[in-house]
Amino acid sequence: MQKSTAFTLIELLVVIAIIAILAAILFPVFAQAKLAAKKTQSLSNTKQLGIAIAMYTNDYDDLYPASYNGPPNWGWQNSWIWLIQPYLKNLDVSADSVDSTPVQAGTGPRLSYAANGILAGSCVGPWKINLVGVMNPMYQWDPDVLNTTVSTTAVGLPSETILLSDRFTMPTGPTAPTGKGGADQAWGSYFLSSDYFDESEGGLVGQGNGMWAPPVPSYLGVNVAPFTNQSNFAFTDGHSKSLPPAVTVNMAAPYAGGCVESNYWKMWDATRTN
Repeated sequence: MQKSTAFTLIELLVVIAIIAILAAILFPVFAQAKLAAKKTQSLSNTKQLGIAIAMYTNDYDDLYPASYNGPPNWGWQNSWIWLIQPYLKNLDVSADSVDSTPVQAGTGPRLSYAANGILAGSCVGPWKINLVGVMNPMYQWDPDVLNTTVSTTAVGLPSETILLSDRFTMPTGPTAPTGKGGADQAWGSYFLSSDYFDESEGGLVGQGNGMWAPPVPSYLGVNVAPFTNQSNFAFTDGHSKSLPPAVTVNMAAPYAGGCVESNYWKMWDATRTN
């Protein structure tokens, strides 16, 4: 009698179980490897943007680019990303591969990175807006920061001061009901004080209740930390680094922004010296 060579049901079930176990082990590894590659690409983008900005400063008396009112004076063409294009020559660098925010037609290219344009109010003496960031988002717009540009030599702690970071969304509210969308306005390429000031939610980590309440550690802001709870940052001294967004601000501050004297801004404050 001829012996059967077919698998028994038990043997098939054992093989299927082994394959399932291997898949359960390997698929997360493949996913982590893919995410690590995207993280490296994103970090490279921040580095290239930082180099382009450094080249710009070399040609403009060591001054950082800023928003401006020259032609064309609308949208993303009124921001730093347009000013550095002669040195970058590639708008694709401005788009992160893990940024899935829909870009609305007619709003310009995808901008997954925003410059440090933090504005903070001074609560000592007469109230006024201060540019504590590096690039001015209100150049020729706001009287308190009229025509203000920052020199590279004026940055107190270059290796600890953020130049730009990834940014995949914006706080929702009356001024941004659809999130970031495209770069449909110049301010979309900047981190602001509380991202439109008096919104209930701000742009930075901790600003869950706006800038006049204590920081909220659970609020991630628009640095959504897609890379194992980290975001990518470029610094004013030229290096780029992946960090948890929470370490870039002072969570022990009395206000999540508000008065510049509260010292919440930490790595976003180009004026600090310690």
